[in-house]
Amino acid sequence: MGGIFNLDSTFMKYANKFADLMFLNMITVIFCIPIFTIGASLTAMHTMVLKIYRDEESYVIKGFFKAFKENFKQATIMWFFYLVMILVLFLDFWYIRNYDINIPKFFNYALIFITVLGAFSFTWVFILQSRYENKIINTLKNSLIVGASHFFYSVMMIILAALPIICLALFTVALPVCFAFGMTIPALLQAMLYSRVFDRLEGVDRKALKEQQQEDDGWTVEELEENPENLESADEAALCSDTALNEEKQSEEGQVDEEKVE
Repeated sequence: MGGIFNLDSTFMKYANKFADLMFLNMITVIFCIPIFTIGASLTAMHTMVLKIYRDEESYVIKGFFKAFKENFKQATIMWFFYLVMILVLFLDFWYIRNYDINIPKFFNYALIFITVLGAFSFTWVFILQSRYENKIINTLKNSLIVGASHFFYSVMMIILAALPIICLALFTVALPVCFAFGMTIPALLQAMLYSRVFDRLEGVDRKALKEQQQEDDGWTVEELEENPENLESADEAALCSDTALNEEKQSEEGQVDEEKVE
């Protein structure tokens, strides 16, 4: 049992991830309440979710506030743009449905097409904002290009984002679960998809990087998987090496001081 609750154990690693996702979800929900902060909140959430997925961040709350502050202006402007677009599309569909008027079919098809493109763009825009520094117009354009060019990913990400809403509509008892994980768990599943897109865009081979990291430590990925204790040995060897270097440096400094005295 002691091994399970060791801070370096697999169980504790995933337990910490779930705790981070829960705190991140709650703070994101709270920061979305004022409505006008939704864009910056989603951007900050995706910033931290990707870091959690890639094991790059341990201070989730601090990182959220930092990303929220850095992206607030641009994310808020883009959020209001989509808010206006959603309102206009909603009024168009409502008008067509409630008033008996002759509207050409191509107009209906055009509205549906614009709605789909808008959904793709909205799905990606805050994700791209969380990753890349760019002008607002370029981020909007890139969200449309990436969303359309990765059609399958975009559809899957929209479905994942809609799951908590569907669960709440069908099961009101799911409210506590949605408050704890309703945004970050779908976002984590989305990160599994868009992380691959980022790697392709940035020309990064993450598997090769991981293997290179293990080789730099003196062990291959296969060796570590077969013998996890090798990881501890590698850490101990690195610590001994650092200690030896420090002692050698102190010895050299002592010799220099003696020469100065002579």
